[in-house]
Amino acid sequence: MDELRIRRAAATDNRDSSRRPRLAERPDRVALWAVALAVVAMIAGVASARAGSSGGIGGGGGTAAGSEATDCRGKDRDPECAEFAEFKWDRQRATWYGPGFWGNETACGKTLKRKTMGVAHKTLPCGSTVALRYKGRYVRTKVIDRGPYANGAKWDLTQATARALGFKYTDDVSVAKLGK
Repeated sequence: MDELRIRRAAATDNRDSSRRPRLAERPDRVALWAVALAVVAMIAGVASARAGSSGGIGGGGGTAAGSEATDCRGKDRDPECAEFAEFKWDRQRATWYGPGFWGNETACGKTLKRKTMGVAHKTLPCGSTVALRYKGRYVRTKVIDRGPYANGAKWDLTQATARALGFKYTDDVSVAKLGK
């Protein structure tokens, strides 16, 4: 028995004290990083869920508050639908913008907010009224900004205008220019 004690005591420590322990040798650090990564993923998930339900273009379901959308798809059509039928419509490419620009001033002097209705166009004068048609929905709005500068589009819809139309991606819309 004494021989066994002597052998154990004589065992050398093969760890080099000048070397830092690797991550795999420190299970407490691995666990700490795993928890930190889980917290970051959870925060990102909550943020994306909130964006989808309260501000993302596809979230929230209906139209934006304060929008002037007219839905001419059903049997109970709005009387305004007959007026829209008389407009001269041009089919043009459109995109939408908003979240990264909220709080900024538009080229026409309006502060862009989540519920701001309007469109951007490169050449039409600020304040020009246009009607937009997309999949049976119609919106009258004004030119409030310059652009678009992406996707070869002729029109940039604010997020509120896009939601009122049920517009989610870059797509073709029908546009009628109504004047100043």
